[in-house]
Amino acid sequence: YFLDLNIMKSTNGARNWTSISGALHVDQHALIVESSTGRILAGNDGGFYKSLNGGSTWTRFTSLPTSQFYDICTDQQSPQRRFGGLQDNNTVRTTTGAVNDWQAVLGGDGMECEIDPADSNRVLAESQNGGINRSLDGGNSFSGATSGIDSAENTNWVTPIRIDRNNTST
Repeated sequence: YFLDLNIMKSTNGARNWTSISGALHVDQHALIVESSTGRILAGNDGGFYKSLNGGSTWTRFTSLPTSQFYDICTDQQSPQRRFGGLQDNNTVRTTTGAVNDWQAVLGGDGMECEIDPADSNRVLAESQNGGINRSLDGGNSFSGATSGIDSAENTNWVTPIRIDRNNTST
């Protein structure tokens, strides 16, 4: 077995490889194989999965909090309201601060986020490679916010974004 984007398996001394990832999320990080039972446990950027048949089918454990945050921001006017960028799993938001109240509001790899301290309806969130987006309704909807930015020269996997605390329109 080897882990990369997928889980690969060889049955002939590594001469040939076959993916057994099926419908798993990408970016494999951990693997436990019980060859005598066919049971495989896998950890990846999407969470924790189990196969009982050698990787032919997989079940995802949705009750485990296994997300990886790149960034998190808190609304200064309503501190229980937070946004966070999750590796491979969107920008998410909670309005109550509860562990089970997070919902995806922007796709892609969720990266940095900012909430305007003067107007919490104004939210910036980004996906990978400088995919900066702006919301004017508290994160209910987003639109592109990269006008005037040369993305070929001024972005990175995680592109830093900040709201100017002295002039929050900047």
